[in-house]
Amino acid sequence: MNGADIRGLKELSPSNPIKPEREIPTSANVSAATSTLADLKSDFAFIISADLDFTQGPREKRIMRNVILSAAISFDGFIEGPNGEIDWITFGDEDGASDLMELVGAIDAVLYGRVSYEMWGNPEITEKSSDFEKNFYGSITKMDRYVFSTTKTEFEGNPIVVKDGAAELINDLKSQPGKNIWLYGGASLVTTFMNLDLVDEFWLGVMPVILGQGKPLIQNVEQRHKLKLKQSTASKSGAIGVRYETIR
Repeated sequence: MNGADIRGLKELSPSNPIKPEREIPTSANVSAATSTLADLKSDFAFIISADLDFTQGPREKRIMRNVILSAAISFDGFIEGPNGEIDWITFGDEDGASDLMELVGAIDAVLYGRVSYEMWGNPEITEKSSDFEKNFYGSITKMDRYVFSTTKTEFEGNPIVVKDGAAELINDLKSQPGKNIWLYGGASLVTTFMNLDLVDEFWLGVMPVILGQGKPLIQNVEQRHKLKLKQSTASKSGAIGVRYETIR
């Protein structure tokens, strides 16, 4: 036996055992691994039970309903002329009709002030009405319509009359499933909603005309509202459609 063999036997002696490439599991190691696996299993089961119901499929995420202020305005921000005239609005052309029907498809409730409802909330649809009027107003009159009034309790068309509590009503509507909610106006109701921070989106049609005077869409607002542009389009008539969302 040469020197190399003797050195090899010393390395294999009980006082210097061979170290395996992988550590052999001990009872303590196995117990710890089992505990870790049980924890992972428990966590996984919690995630599954929280997010999925295998008897009914994945839960649907509820989308919050938005209050949309939609109106046609002059370039200088009026919704009516000094005598209540709206003949300056390019209403019902191909582009405008398309935008309004898109709005109708996105909502299922409409909010009016008393005067606005009496003028526009319950229109008479006849055989002479245009196809657009039949489709647009025919859809609107089938929706839930709310009239904010402190002076009257009944209106033609049987809308829901609201005397006060705008914030409570909107919070209740938003907690229910459904589509968006159209804030039709008028101007005083818009002011109330703006000061209560209840308007989520603005869909405005800006007409290519300056009136100089009249009834402004937004007035007497008490605080600043930051907005984010979502969309802008130009029509053949020169009107500009803009959509903003409120940043909170």
